[in-house]
Amino acid sequence: MTELRKTNPRQRHKSFKSRFRDWITSEHVSISILAFIIGVLAGTGAFLLKRMVSFVSGMLTQFIHPGGFNLLLLVFPVVGILLTGIYTRYILRRDIEHGVDKMMKAIADRHYNLPGSSVISPLIASTLTLGFGGSAGSEGPIAYAGASIGSNVARLCRMSPHHTKILLGCGAAAGIAGIFKAPVGGAMFALEVLALDFTTASVLAVMVAVIAAGLTTFALTGYTIDLAFPSMATFEPHLLLSVVILGVLCGVYSIWYTFVADKMELFLGKIRNPWVKNIVSGGIISALVFVFPALYGEGYSVMGEVLGGNYSVLVNYGPFAHCGKEMLPVLLLGIVAVKSMAATATNSGGGVAGDFAPTLMAGCMLGLMYALAAQYWLGIDLESGNLAYYGMAGAMAGIIQAPIMAIFIVLEMSGGYTLLLPIAVVATISFLTVKACNRLSIYGSRKRSRERNEGQGQAKEG
Repeated sequence: MTELRKTNPRQRHKSFKSRFRDWITSEHVSISILAFIIGVLAGTGAFLLKRMVSFVSGMLTQFIHPGGFNLLLLVFPVVGILLTGIYTRYILRRDIEHGVDKMMKAIADRHYNLPGSSVISPLIASTLTLGFGGSAGSEGPIAYAGASIGSNVARLCRMSPHHTKILLGCGAAAGIAGIFKAPVGGAMFALEVLALDFTTASVLAVMVAVIAAGLTTFALTGYTIDLAFPSMATFEPHLLLSVVILGVLCGVYSIWYTFVADKMELFLGKIRNPWVKNIVSGGIISALVFVFPALYGEGYSVMGEVLGGNYSVLVNYGPFAHCGKEMLPVLLLGIVAVKSMAATATNSGGGVAGDFAPTLMAGCMLGLMYALAAQYWLGIDLESGNLAYYGMAGAMAGIIQAPIMAIFIVLEMSGGYTLLLPIAVVATISFLTVKACNRLSIYGSRKRSRERNEGQGQAKEG
């Protein structure tokens, strides 16, 4: 009996070590630890990308002055596209356009091993594209960089293909969560856009990654939100009809946006010479930005000003500097009509950027146009800032066809959780309107355009 008692402490000690080893190596815990590391790295990458784009854009826009024509707006975007093309073709020697499309294809083809260079290269290319005025977003590049972080961490730890797929999705979702400071939106991106198979382990890992990424970016940026909405008004039930109408408008506009993107994709896809494609697409962006300076870059500063009730930012830097307020709806109509053209020229003409920010910008302008047209032309007083805010979710839900992601990204970007109901109504109606017309998302439309261009190319060769 004495001998047994003497050995019990050692046995208990070994049992504890064994239990701890089993716990730390269990699927849920090991995947979650790696997901946390990936989230922190992706969040840091999102912060760096924001700073890099802001630095380049700030250096250039100091030469842009309000009150009239700014000929430099004809120069900056085309230079940015050319520099990006030179970087991808001659330095990187690899096409990194359409990061989200590439991730979706990699997951569908079960090619989960992404090159290590993809962690940094999208950030550099996106900085050149957006800093010089490319009219798109930074979420595609950071999502691809995040996916590359996940893939390389999995390869370093010798994970199975199944676990590599989970960590790749964690990295992509973390990139979205970091760039928008929207953890739930990032998780919904993994579910609705990447369509990952959600198991208990994968759900837990994705949530750990997006929370880590969101908190990392939030802390590094000084605990501030990117889209402040100081004039936010409480939603009144009697305004529900105007919200429903906006939802339908967003759905119809989403069809237009995707149609224009499809045509632009086909047009640019027929240009085989990369130099010519860069110049043509850069020229299109430059011309549109010159006429509508609000299209310069990602557009978050413009959206912030609009939500705050400052509409002068829409006219101060272009040819419409002296137009009256009654003409603002017409100006906004021009912006929403060509935004898809500018975004597609940026994303498919040699630039490296994303598709989400353009939909937010377009929806914001559409909601504002609706409110101001009702106010100036019909005498109906609507909450213009609120409708612009709702339109952001409506356009993203219809164009990307990811309504839950759109709802939470918009809410988390601005902290406007009290407006969940009207935002959900607009996003849902927009999504259902597009579905009722049996239209593809922008990703499905882009894939179809590429297949058409490839088919025409093969037919010519034959």
